[in-house]
Amino acid sequence: MESDKIQLDKFNFASPPAYDIYNIKWDYVKAIGVSDSGACGVIFVETLFGSFVIKGSNDPAIEYFCYLFYKNLRINIPKTLCFEFCDEEYKKIDQNMHKFLCHDDVLNNRVHSRLSNPFFLVMQYMAGNTITSLGPKKAEKYMSAADKASQLDLIEIGKVVATDTLVNMVDRYPMIWDNDGNPENLIFNLKTKHKNTSEELKDFNNTSFGLKGTVAIDNRPFMYWHKNP
Repeated sequence: MESDKIQLDKFNFASPPAYDIYNIKWDYVKAIGVSDSGACGVIFVETLFGSFVIKGSNDPAIEYFCYLFYKNLRINIPKTLCFEFCDEEYKKIDQNMHKFLCHDDVLNNRVHSRLSNPFFLVMQYMAGNTITSLGPKKAEKYMSAADKASQLDLIEIGKVVATDTLVNMVDRYPMIWDNDGNPENLIFNLKTKHKNTSEELKDFNNTSFGLKGTVAIDNRPFMYWHKNP
């Protein structure tokens, strides 16, 4: 792919995940998007083989520990890889991202600071809705205690809440902490295909998508230790 022929589309938030984030197909990138939610936002990358997320992390050890911890408890969480600035994969990500961004000044201005970090987390993208963006019809379908799949999903939410409390995850739900929390960090992961669109996914009245399960994202607990005087 010649750099002067690169033209990116608008990121499709209904795109399915890239299952092989160990081997990213950079020549097949279709779109790049940016999220302003969270502490520093993330970068969405869509390819012909699915989508993934890049995040510049200030606390990679804590975030990767939580990924392994939640995964071992069988809590749904995006597959995650961590790369340091000296890793070849980090350099490949950095080079390819700047190759695409040099053709879009607006996007480059939004993304540049997110790439100025010595650690990258690369995660599978999970298409879906947060609790705040479900709407009444979707909430009735995906959170109904009368439906077997929804019952299991409510149990999964309970597991997330319990584990959050254990590891001091203050930035999801205001359980025992004096803050508002961030419900955007829990996603109802929906069964989407490449042909589906962002508009279909965000439609409050569209209940045609099947539910894969609830996914915990942006897992950054507040960890500290007390030093004895």
